[in-house]
This record gives sequence, structure tokens and C-alpha cells, in this order.
Amino acid sequence: MCASTGIGKGVALALAQVGVEVAIASLNIGSAQAAVDEINSAAGKATAFVVDATRLQDLEWPATEVIQSFGSVG
Repeated sequence: MCASTGIGKGVALALAQVGVEVAIASLNIGSAQAAVDEINSAAGKATAFVVDATRLQDLEWPATEVIQSFGSVG
């Protein structure tokens, strides 16, 4: 999810609090990593990915990376 700021970040934090492993996708790696650090420091599990949603190739590889990082998507 695009969750480095705002509502998306709030949803990611809430999901992490109930045990969901979260993939933070954002064009801005700095804000994505800050969100990951916040989630991980609160005993959650998150990983940051740089994604430009206007580029098709940026939408294809993150799914593979997320599956490799977390084992499944669901």
C-alpha cells in the first residue's frame, strides 16, 4: 500500500498493530523508511519499496519482492 504518510500510513500502522506484515510503497524512500521504522519500533513488521505508480514496470516487480519478503500476499 502507498502508506508513507497520511491515511495510508494510519492504515498501515493499524494493520501492523494486529499482526499484519506491511509493505510500504512510495515514490519517496525517505518517508517510506520513516514509516517502516515507526512500525518496526512498535513491534510490527514492515518493509519499504520505492514505487512510481505512473510507471507500469514499477507496479510489476514489487509484488514479487513482497512475496519474497513476506512469503505470501493475502
